[in-house]
Amino acid sequence: MNGCSLDVPKSNTCVYNKTFGCIPEKPMLNKCDEYTGSGVWVKNGCEGLFTVNGTSIHCGWRSRKWKNITCTTNQKIVHPRISSPMPSRHVCIVIFLCYRSRTQTNANLMDVYNDRIPKWKAFNFSTFSVDACSLNRTFEGITPLNFVGEQGPCVWSCVSRRETAALKFASSNLPKQCKFVIKVSGKYFAPTFLKEFKSIPSSTKLAIQYKSKRSELFGITRDLLDTYITMPTAKDNEHKLQALSLKKSVCPYVHRMNPMKLDNITRRSDGVKLLFL
Repeated sequence: MNGCSLDVPKSNTCVYNKTFGCIPEKPMLNKCDEYTGSGVWVKNGCEGLFTVNGTSIHCGWRSRKWKNITCTTNQKIVHPRISSPMPSRHVCIVIFLCYRSRTQTNANLMDVYNDRIPKWKAFNFSTFSVDACSLNRTFEGITPLNFVGEQGPCVWSCVSRRETAALKFASSNLPKQCKFVIKVSGKYFAPTFLKEFKSIPSSTKLAIQYKSKRSELFGITRDLLDTYITMPTAKDNEHKLQALSLKKSVCPYVHRMNPMKLDNITRRSDGVKLLFL
């Protein structure tokens, strides 16, 4: 199978159930469940989707319980036709960055920010940037929110803490018309975001990525953002966002977005390569 070439060294042979295998589809019982479509795992694991014969396939990590599973290709989350989409005039994009010299993202993280961040202005939303590491870098066409918080060296484990403080600052300083906030990590740009945004109903309180425990991009109402910020500290912001989406008062208003392909392969702070948000 061509998918093996993603993560199996060329010196090895693609061996079913050893270097690759199939992931069974797990149906969503309700809209709060994580979507786990069928797909393929490879030896050392991978993230996102890849294409086999024109069909998008989910790629993931091996599990011993997945043995002799038949591969299928049902991947897309199908949303019903919406009569009342999210009004764009009340939406603001807030891009978060945290420049640090030690990172597994790129040899120079600022090169990544300079490439990705300005591209978000193409969607014509009110767009702001917040530097969680307080260096307050600026980008053409993006309105900076001059945040002053914790400074000094920051390895990946401190990013969630600094981002939460920056989120609190942004929530207090964004214009009143920003009733629905799209939070984006500055390392990423998804060209298909606008298409996905148009599938978000106006009743949505929280729009999350297709996989749980991910917080590179999410949309949230201003009121719920304040709730998220003040929630007890979890392991990291990804786990806190998942806990929020599962609350009984929030779950009926959660929208799970389809995977959005990135314009460039990008490493997360922990070194994992992302192809999709």
